[in-house]
Order: sequence, then structure tokens, then C-alpha cells
Amino acid sequence: MRVAVALVALAGCASLPQGEYRGDVYQHRDHAYSFRVPNAWRGAAADDLEAFAYFSLALRLTHDPGRVRERLKGAWKYIDAALVSSQGAGIFAMTAPNPDGVRLPREAEISRAEREMLIDFARKEFSGGLGAQSKSFLLESADLNQYGPNPALSLNIRSRQAFLGGPLRVRALMLTGRRHVVMLAHVGIPEDGDAGLDALDAVVRSFRFD
Repeated sequence: MRVAVALVALAGCASLPQGEYRGDVYQHRDHAYSFRVPNAWRGAAADDLEAFAYFSLALRLTHDPGRVRERLKGAWKYIDAALVSSQGAGIFAMTAPNPDGVRLPREAEISRAEREMLIDFARKEFSGGLGAQSKSFLLESADLNQYGPNPALSLNIRSRQAFLGGPLRVRALMLTGRRHVVMLAHVGIPEDGDAGLDALDAVVRSFRFD
């Protein structure tokens, strides 16, 4: 069940949730960003673990669900916001500090060679950072894409550990603000890793740094 716990801690160091839902919009007060909640999705809390298909399965496939539940709830502090679909897919928003004010460039601001250098740097950072720490995930591909006004680093990640015959797949998008880096991470359901993936695209296109 380490994969399920590692999933909600994927962003590493992050802050406690300080946001709220205003209708179909999530607004984070301290980190000053917002996004729209897609149709057929809703905000979720740590008490909603069973609503997420992978977490529900993890709790059913253990002799000690109480211990797994507490570990998952403990890891929840790394999450700013969590969305769950009617199918049980999840989208998680997580934040890390950006002390150097690093900014991802827009497509028109960077040459093809510079773009490839940036993507290669991201791969190496993953392998030397998160990948080496958790030993749970492998970065399959990285890309730099534009979503509306926001450039985002796209990461296609899978678990090293097979989960019911196949890897757990995480699609993550990293966006840079003046003070924070925000990661939006999607995970599907055991039967379909792509379930609800279109909602991640909707969330990032509605994403705004205030």
C-alpha cells in the first residue's frame, strides 16, 4: 500500500490547506491561485478516502485498514485541494516554495533547443530528487506545453510497483508562480488509468495565479 501513500505525498514539502470552494471555483488564499471544478467532480477531504477508487481498494486489500487510513490521512497535509469524480478518479493540487522565483517560459519565448534542455533538466531533477527519495515512481516522459495563459511542465509518471497487474499512472502538471510552484496531479481508477483525464486539462486551462 506504499504506492497509495506515496501518491498523496508526491509533491514533497508543501503547506497545509488554506483554501475554500466558492461555487465551482477553488480559491487558495495564501498561495493566491484559483481554478474551476469540472462538471461531475467535487471537492474532497481526508474523510472522503473511500470516494477515491485507488484509496478505497487499498483499504480493502489490507488486514489493517485502520493503520493504512491513518497513514493516508497523515499524508493528506501535503495537499492543498483534492477533487474526486463520480467514478472515483482524483485530481490533487499541491504546492512547493519557489524561493528563486523560477518561471516556466511560454512557447514563443524559448527556442526548440532551449525547450529540450529544460525538459532534460526536469528529467534529471526527478531522477535525482523525488525518484531517488521515494523509489516508488518512474518518470516515463516530460514535456513543456501551453494551457491557455499558463505554460506547464507535463510529467507522465508510473509506479515502479505493479498494482493489481499494472502500474499506477500519475499525470502531473507543474505551474510556476512568483512564490510557489503548483502541481496538479491526476490519477484514474484501477480499471482505467485515463478515467477523468480530460478534467485535468479543464482544471489547468482554468487555472489562474492571482
